[in-house]
Amino acid sequence: TAATPAYAATGVRMEDAHAVGRARDGALVLCVADGHGSVHVEPGVYVGGREAADAACAEALHRVEKASGEVDWRATFAACHERLRHVFGLAAHAWEADGTLTLHTLSGARSAIVHGTTLSVVRLRPRRASTFAWVGDSVGVLVQSGRVVPLGTPHAASRRDEAERMRAAGVGVDRSGRFSYTLRGTRFTVAVSRSLGHFGHPGNAQTPDVVSFTPQLGDRLVVASDGLWDACSQAHAGSVLA
Repeated sequence: TAATPAYAATGVRMEDAHAVGRARDGALVLCVADGHGSVHVEPGVYVGGREAADAACAEALHRVEKASGEVDWRATFAACHERLRHVFGLAAHAWEADGTLTLHTLSGARSAIVHGTTLSVVRLRPRRASTFAWVGDSVGVLVQSGRVVPLGTPHAASRRDEAERMRAAGVGVDRSGRFSYTLRGTRFTVAVSRSLGHFGHPGNAQTPDVVSFTPQLGDRLVVASDGLWDACSQAHAGSVLA
């Protein structure tokens, strides 16, 4: 089940979530999500990011656990994205013919524009083909027989293909390396080019990248949000684990 809400010493609600379970064939399923775009509703209270992360983890875990045979990762991530549409009360007809966004949210706020989450899912079977699928910048690293194997590369401006795709959608990159766009006269910035939610984010995609690997007994694996990777490279984390 998803982790219970965590709080920092300041009392600000953390936006990361995770879920762990077992698939029908015995594979270990691990989901990690990092919500973002929380709205400040009252002193010390932020909502949206954690709700997005929890919902994405729960939906992904449910679908991967119940899958028969190979997982359709594109469909799984699309379902998680649609789950957020319901979590935030965004009506299916919200997208108007001219491409503008009309919000019908439970809160009556602009929540569906700014709320979103990364999602990474590991389907792990020792000594058998295993899978890592992700959108966003929650990636991982595998240490196998002393060899460091990065799992995933962040969907961020540091990836030329992602930066070019976003520019083609009219999204710029600011000096801090974040994607920047304007919607309804308001400037928004976001660190990732692929995420779940963010229904008003032009160019945002939910199609996961997928890599396969074959874990062996004694391997070490870390999957984490950018809370780790902003301070530590995948290579360095792997060297510590090794």
